[in-house]
Amino acid sequence: MKIKSLILIFLVAAILFSGYSRMLIAQEKKKSNPTLAVLPFSSAGVKDYEAVSLSNRLHSELVKTKRFQVVEIEKVEALLQEIAFRQSGIFREEYVAQVGKMLGAQMMVTGSVGKVGNTYTVDVRIINVRNRRVIFAKTSNSTGKIDALLQLMNEIAWELAYPKSKQQQLTEDKGGKKWWYVLGGTALVGGGITALMLLKGNDHGGASEVIGMPPEPPK
Repeated sequence: MKIKSLILIFLVAAILFSGYSRMLIAQEKKKSNPTLAVLPFSSAGVKDYEAVSLSNRLHSELVKTKRFQVVEIEKVEALLQEIAFRQSGIFREEYVAQVGKMLGAQMMVTGSVGKVGNTYTVDVRIINVRNRRVIFAKTSNSTGKIDALLQLMNEIAWELAYPKSKQQQLTEDKGGKKWWYVLGGTALVGGGITALMLLKGNDHGGASEVIGMPPEPPK
């Protein structure tokens, strides 16, 4: 009876843990990534189309991180043309936040590309639309041709998406607590099924029945 009781308790625990694991996974899926929009970079010492090309590249790289819901470039450009935002030359936090609200974005990426001597400099910021605060700022320098800044956009995108390194973040995501819940629930369910089979074997006198030691041969 004690063995049967322990097996039943194990089965109940397995069922409850499995349900809890499924609930955690469902809650995780409901959490959507924040919405983010990228404004065209301003230029200083470089051509306007070069600065815009770099901001477009950053947009594409941010999409690849799968960390944000990134607003389409066409939607951003259409709104900026409508309100003549770029002509004003004002990229202060309060104005950027207003554009973010119009786009339905929670965060806005703004930046600039400049050149001093033979050094290109890229300044990128993320602004929280709700409180108009700069929540991330990154300045990078590069010497040589402006083409090198294209690869720099990839690096900046991952740093914006994950303050830690890309590989470290991906490793932590895979080894997060939710996966331990899933693995633990799977192990319990598997153990519960095995226990149920043993329990049925005991009830029907199957091969799982405990057999005593054979008698000693006569001396």
